[in-house]
Amino acid sequence: MALNRLHADLGDIDADITSHDTFVRCVPHLAFARMRREQPVAWVEEADGDGFWAVTKHADVSVVSRDFSRFTASRGIRIEQMSDDELEARRTMMEFDPPEHARLRRLVQPGFTPRVVATYESAFRFLTGHVLDTILPLGEFDFVTEISRELPIRLLCRLLGVPETDAWGRRFTYRVTLASADDPAAGALSSFALTGNIGDITVNDGAGVAIATSVPAIIVSHGKNGLGSFGPDGAQWGGAAGNELENADNDTTFVSQINAPTFDDLVVWIPPNLLKSRMVAAGRLP
Repeated sequence: MALNRLHADLGDIDADITSHDTFVRCVPHLAFARMRREQPVAWVEEADGDGFWAVTKHADVSVVSRDFSRFTASRGIRIEQMSDDELEARRTMMEFDPPEHARLRRLVQPGFTPRVVATYESAFRFLTGHVLDTILPLGEFDFVTEISRELPIRLLCRLLGVPETDAWGRRFTYRVTLASADDPAAGALSSFALTGNIGDITVNDGAGVAIATSVPAIIVSHGKNGLGSFGPDGAQWGGAAGNELENADNDTTFVSQINAPTFDDLVVWIPPNLLKSRMVAAGRLP
């Protein structure tokens, strides 16, 4: 009897578990089986990182995940190497040990009981159906780009009560600096992008004079004319010119002005001092 094709490729016994290419082919089950058999707690060198400890037996993983006196999540839960500033900026509830983790979990837990989650089902089914109805007629597409990246942020917006579109039915354009973001890989819309670092976003007036610098995040509605905006299908509209083009050219310089007949974009940003004060109030900064 032929082996089920879905389980036929178990990978190479000496596969490089630090390489993304390894997992594109398949999950390297043979390599993990060898590690569990020969060295269940192993130090793994990285070509472009500091290396990490790989704990590969279920019993050992269970011990590590529960023994927060010797093993901590406070230094990050990703293999990715991050500086202290990056770690602090991207810290989530998962990067806290008890008792702080338990305190934060109690705050959000009422919103995720089975009864509450069940109330989201119809809305989530509708959004999922809309995404699939748009994508499946293409026949061939990139699942990560068209579904994995698209669907989570739309579900999150619905969950938080944040509108996906402005008053004219077009998506907002967002820019967020990397230091102010949590997870840049998951769920970015076509109109969403991450910048390189905290000093990248600048807002100018209509004459090109900077009125805000080092902006951590910015949101733009492209106004009634919609030139340069993104539609619900993720496609960008053309026709933007002048200062409206500056808000639609996918860079990190934006324009905010009023009383201009050829400009009706609405631009809102978070001043860095306001963000810092809110983070201090929330206990995220000393």
